[in-house]
Amino acid sequence: MIKLDYAAQPYDFEVLPDDIYKVEITEIKYTSTKKGINLTYTIMDGNYKGRKLFDNANIFHEKSEVRAIGHRKIDGIAYALNIQGQIESTLILMKKPFKIKVKHRINQDDEKINTVSRYYKISDTVINKESIDINLRNGGKNEITKKYNEDDFANEDIPF
Repeated sequence: MIKLDYAAQPYDFEVLPDDIYKVEITEIKYTSTKKGINLTYTIMDGNYKGRKLFDNANIFHEKSEVRAIGHRKIDGIAYALNIQGQIESTLILMKKPFKIKVKHRINQDDEKINTVSRYYKISDTVINKESIDINLRNGGKNEITKKYNEDDFANEDIPF
């Protein structure tokens, strides 16, 4: 037993705002309970620099549908890192910058949580739909609004 002389404070976890973040994978662990790997992304710049975001890829699950979702995550990361062909080790995914699109959702416990919805190469030009919505509400006076509209963002799947 370790004696603690500490008075616990209220804990309030703040989810990240929906946005595009430059990240690197800083930790990958095998998890036997989820039958896959746990990924830790670390944000590399901006207001949330150093903040961690956690995700799972259930690539060893007994259900093929669950495995397919896990494989799509790894495929998305590989795309963002320009990795093609066989991936022999998770080390090839570590400590290399790429971008992720983070959204929030409500989980089974009715809590707001972050989720990674898309992966991008560092070189990809990414336009955040929310900023375009603001421009449209403000009269659409800038050049971005003239080139893009909401229909351009209808398909939010992982790029393959």
